[in-house]
Amino acid sequence: MLERRQEQNWFTSDICNEAGIPYLKISLLDFGMYFLLTYNDGAEFLIEHSGANIYVTSRKNQTLEDLVTYLVGPLLGFVLRLRTVTCLHASAIVINNKVIAFTGDSGTGKSTTAAAFARLGYKVLSDNMIPIVERGYNFLAQPAYPHLRLRSGAVQALFGSSDALPMIESAQPEWDKRFLDLNDVSYRFQRNPLPIAVIYQLDNRSEHNRAPYIEELAPEQQKICLEVNTYKNYMLDNRMKDIEYALLERMLRQIQVRNLVSHTDPAHLYKLCETVLQDYDNLLPVHNRNIKAP
Repeated sequence: MLERRQEQNWFTSDICNEAGIPYLKISLLDFGMYFLLTYNDGAEFLIEHSGANIYVTSRKNQTLEDLVTYLVGPLLGFVLRLRTVTCLHASAIVINNKVIAFTGDSGTGKSTTAAAFARLGYKVLSDNMIPIVERGYNFLAQPAYPHLRLRSGAVQALFGSSDALPMIESAQPEWDKRFLDLNDVSYRFQRNPLPIAVIYQLDNRSEHNRAPYIEELAPEQQKICLEVNTYKNYMLDNRMKDIEYALLERMLRQIQVRNLVSHTDPAHLYKLCETVLQDYDNLLPVHNRNIKAP
């Protein structure tokens, strides 16, 4: 392990465990050549400033799945940010070779919505994080890993039993995620980048019989929605933020952000899918309407 020379605080999480230890602390080491990410479960990750290499240490009782969850989530997001790649905190599906993204706070149903579309036969492109690459007037969503991580309640709603999918092994007792393998012949995974067509912000759920429903957002609201729903944006320095905000402004010239209010009752999940499909169909030019089944 690298000697901790010239350690400087980069970021300290406001969220702490019962012992008062921050959920995450990021330090600069060795005159800024490395980032050290220390989580309060004992996992530590040393990342070169270039993002070229990641070194891992962990507690003995942590599983491979515990570490992989970090590596394919916040660690990958941080490395992409070091390479000035903006990432949305969102899940994504594909309709007619265009990406439909679902963003929102943790627990609003991004993965669950993607899984409902997967059950209907639509391709899934990403779960929880979407790296974006600008190509001309298109903003291409890059595929992630061919799986979805779902809470037991979502598995119950989609499959009729919370045990229908395997539990992801973890040393953390509060961990409650199950694994949907998109390589399974029952599902379809999008393996190539595609342009984003529309972004739906998953808002707070409603018991109103009108739900699920979709609302238009004013331009300023769309901007705020994108800014607060980029992945791990608390890790950014001022230079990274400037790059990100400029890209988001260009995105909003091409892509709408709309508000999606789901129902509190999981039985309405597939109605939510129908609502999204109808709304997206209405957004298309007349000659492109009537979305075909996958």
